[in-house]
Amino acid sequence: MSENSKRLSLVAKLLNKGIRKVAKALQEGGFKIDVNPNYQVNTKQLEFLAKKFNNPSLVAYPVTDEKSERPTLPGLKVIGKIDLNAKPGDTFNKPILIRKEGTDSTNELDVLKEIEAIRVRIGLPTSIYKYYTVNPYFLDSIKNGYFYFNRPSNFNDPFDCSMSLVGFADNDEQYRTYLERLETINGKQLSPKQVHEIKQHYKKALEEAVRNVGICCFSRSCTNILMWSHYAYNHMGVCLEFDYKADKLIRSALDVYYTDRFFTTNFNKKPEVAIGNMTFTKAIDWQYEKELRIYQVGLNAEEKRKVSYDKKALKKIIFGMKCKESDIQAIMKIIHEANYPNARFYQANPVLGKYAVELQELKPRENLPTDY
Repeated sequence: MSENSKRLSLVAKLLNKGIRKVAKALQEGGFKIDVNPNYQVNTKQLEFLAKKFNNPSLVAYPVTDEKSERPTLPGLKVIGKIDLNAKPGDTFNKPILIRKEGTDSTNELDVLKEIEAIRVRIGLPTSIYKYYTVNPYFLDSIKNGYFYFNRPSNFNDPFDCSMSLVGFADNDEQYRTYLERLETINGKQLSPKQVHEIKQHYKKALEEAVRNVGICCFSRSCTNILMWSHYAYNHMGVCLEFDYKADKLIRSALDVYYTDRFFTTNFNKKPEVAIGNMTFTKAIDWQYEKELRIYQVGLNAEEKRKVSYDKKALKKIIFGMKCKESDIQAIMKIIHEANYPNARFYQANPVLGKYAVELQELKPRENLPTDY
């Protein structure tokens, strides 16, 4: 199987065509193929299909053929679909997932469908990277092997996870049906005050959920000059590389969807879609970050925000161009004592004559400090 071959079923998905239609096109083009979803379409056949269906992206991107589950938001149990048989206060206790039908209007978005498209186009990452400033919090995290899941309110982008991305329109059919059902249960018409209280209940439930949300941010790149400047204390910090497949927690990281449009999703109609869009949508100005996120809910205590990972997943500790020698030695000592079996050390260096960063492997220092 060639490196650029892809399964027939994946090719059909990328072309938005049926498998039989794609197979017939290849046969009419003089190619002998099996009409089998697992048939491997080679590079020459891909080029033919890209030209025939006017879809150059079929061969322009390193599309993965790796099987993976549809992206989902793990653990979302604080917000749920409307239960027409429930009373106010009982409508937010069901697990939810992003539905697959996706966009149904020009101002709505199913961000997990967009994430799925990203992964079909550029593939699952083999590694993901996290930038750090060297400080006591970082040193404690590598000593004990955990990620800290931050509150969205602490992020540097005021639009990130903004409640303004969520709408609470009360004129959609499902919401009206819900109110009518409540009137039937109660045996009387709801007053305007009661309708207002129900709407406020939705908002308060979402606000409470967001307060207890934790997000851990990563990147697909370890050589981005801006990322080193913004998140690794002006190149004085470090960047850690993690094996994407080595840890279940790390595998739950999803790509952020960048857009130049401000989408508002009706929470009353699609609560699960609204939460996904609020969490994984950012302005297109941030696309240089190539960000991935792990999303956790129910973190109502500080210690719950420290989530352990498998130490085998840590592959590289990359020191910034301006990282202090004392910091390098202290980090090497912690990594050695904390027993990270696969971790190796690298130095980020400028590429001569270019605005670029390259990595050079470092040997562990001798005579490391006894304390820090």
